[in-house]
Amino acid sequence: MKKRKVYFVDICNTLADINSELSKMGYQTDVYPCLAPVEIYSEDLFRKAQPIWPCVSLVKKLSESHSIVYLTARDEKMREVTQEWLTAYSLPAGPVVHTNGQLKGSIALELIPAEWIGGAIEDSPQEIEGYRRTIAGIRLLIPDWPHNQGTQGFHIPVFEPEGESNYG
Repeated sequence: MKKRKVYFVDICNTLADINSELSKMGYQTDVYPCLAPVEIYSEDLFRKAQPIWPCVSLVKKLSESHSIVYLTARDEKMREVTQEWLTAYSLPAGPVVHTNGQLKGSIALELIPAEWIGGAIEDSPQEIEGYRRTIAGIRLLIPDWPHNQGTQGFHIPVFEPEGESNYG
């Protein structure tokens, strides 16, 4: 059996449109991180979040040739609702790793050797820079939000109609 390289995939504002839900509640989301109190990040918020279809389609396409590992800053208490959300939108199976405040690039290297990392899909400017500093030459796919303008990587328009994504 041939080994497959791994893509690390963020969830909030990469696959799940948390910012839209926060905006509906009156929070400013064009700055990062959003200054919402931690208790706002609840099961209800995570269930309501709609998929960001271009990124969901991209992850499904990438899973044809790569293994997928979901890296999330969500609290470990949100594991069940996170898995339910991924399943509800037919995202590829893969482990969900909660970062507990650690940089995702460091966690990625703890999980597998750098030569087996195919890339990462991430929206957070801090995490993008962390990947870049930790994993030389990593391919970064970045959902294009106001809070990450100017970051280096391949920017994915986040508001394409479903099924029109050509990334990968």
